[in-house]
Amino acid sequence: MVAVAPDGRYGSSGKNFWFIPGKFGFCPCCLDQPHPNMRERTKLTGLSGEGRSSATTLLVATALEWMNRRNSGVPTDKRKLLGFTDNRQDAALQAGHFNDFLFVSLLRGAILRAVLDAGDDGLTEEEFGLRIVRALGFTAANRDARIHWMLDPEAGAVIREDAQRSLQKVLAHRLWTDLRRGWRYTNPSLSVLKLIDVEFIGLDDIVEDTERLTAIRPEFGALDAPARKEMLKKLLGAMLDGLAVGTEALDPTVLEGVAQKSRNLLRAPWTIDIKETPRSRTTLFLQAPGKDQVGLREEQTIVRAGHNSRIGRLINRKSAIGIKLGKNDYLTVMTGLMDLLAREGLVSRVDLEKDLQGWRLSPSAVRVVSGEAIRSGAAQGNRYFHDLYNEIAADLKAGQSSFWGLEGREHTAQVSQRQREWREWRFRHEKEDRENLARNAADLKAAGESEQFLPALFCSPTMELGVDISALNAVYLRNVPPTPANYAQRSWPRWSLRTGRRHRDLLCGPIASRPIFL
Repeated sequence: MVAVAPDGRYGSSGKNFWFIPGKFGFCPCCLDQPHPNMRERTKLTGLSGEGRSSATTLLVATALEWMNRRNSGVPTDKRKLLGFTDNRQDAALQAGHFNDFLFVSLLRGAILRAVLDAGDDGLTEEEFGLRIVRALGFTAANRDARIHWMLDPEAGAVIREDAQRSLQKVLAHRLWTDLRRGWRYTNPSLSVLKLIDVEFIGLDDIVEDTERLTAIRPEFGALDAPARKEMLKKLLGAMLDGLAVGTEALDPTVLEGVAQKSRNLLRAPWTIDIKETPRSRTTLFLQAPGKDQVGLREEQTIVRAGHNSRIGRLINRKSAIGIKLGKNDYLTVMTGLMDLLAREGLVSRVDLEKDLQGWRLSPSAVRVVSGEAIRSGAAQGNRYFHDLYNEIAADLKAGQSSFWGLEGREHTAQVSQRQREWREWRFRHEKEDRENLARNAADLKAAGESEQFLPALFCSPTMELGVDISALNAVYLRNVPPTPANYAQRSWPRWSLRTGRRHRDLLCGPIASRPIFL
């Protein structure tokens, strides 16, 4: 342990820190262990290392969330924020990043709410879609919420029910794909935060069957019940992480029809977009064909579990199974375990070709239950996201969410003039603007543009050149302007001065990766 003063020098008056020579193996504070193959420079990062898009998204979302609180004192149509970027490409990137964050956060908050409502029994595959729909409040009977998820909120009863069934199928697909391994490193999932966990039906019965486990490998008989369960759970968890699951929600043929119907009935982002390639199910192979024998598309459908694979290294260790196996013994043991799991109905065999055999997890064996962070009441990972998902889940229980209706769009020369005008109407959303939106509702729908209030608009500096945006409460600068004059021009509400309107105090928040003096 060393003491470091504020100026970075050693000193007895400074704060105490642990000095770990060599490579960074683990964090003594949060106990996180980075992957051994990770580069040293990516294991630790500075305060500005998260990137401007992530920082902007979190700051803008937090500001709008505060404005949407009941006690914020901000009028409903003034709960908006204008963001500036240095170029039009960054504006489009920022709008997409912001919308993606809102959608994923709301989806995960709803999944957590659904799991909590399910109690100790957890969620079964048949309930995935319906439980999440109810948690969101996006049911056909909830008239006030239809505007947030239905393409036509005023549709008849039959279409409303059809839309809800379509949403259930989309959300079931989203839940399965959100369980896959480490796909959002800067936005940890519910599983990573241990807010939810997965249990496998029938696993306890297999663990207690010492005779059959010993027949596969004598060392298994010497393991105690918790060690056996951990070994089998790692194997089944690896199949789930890789989406090697035999569910229709991941069947590419079924997904094609679900995606098409969702676009006809649902509002973005609750659809499966035409530009999106939905994640489909894979197959686990103990002896998969070589990477030189399959194309890139086929490789995405394979989960490799051979002796040298990630799954092999995870399971084939003395601490996990009591022995380190050679290649031939490993394949024999793993085949025996898969056959045992298949007899109990936890997995099913898939014969793709005469000499190519794979395995998929049975979806009916999966139960999604509350995780350790819920049971203990203490955060098990990133505290910000732990609190965020819990807050969203709590709001949904009360029948509301400050994330409903939040959306961001870009306003740049890359967007057509007509579409820029629509977004200005949506952003101002005054009486005349609402009338214009109503008159052009058919054109907006055909172009895929919502007619609802737009709370966040990300624009390039050309917004300064005469576009009238009134009654702003907040301006966000993704980059610090080059001169004090530009700073004042973008931050001061000169739009309201031009229109002769008195203005509230305005908050301007710039972001910089190094000190800036103006």
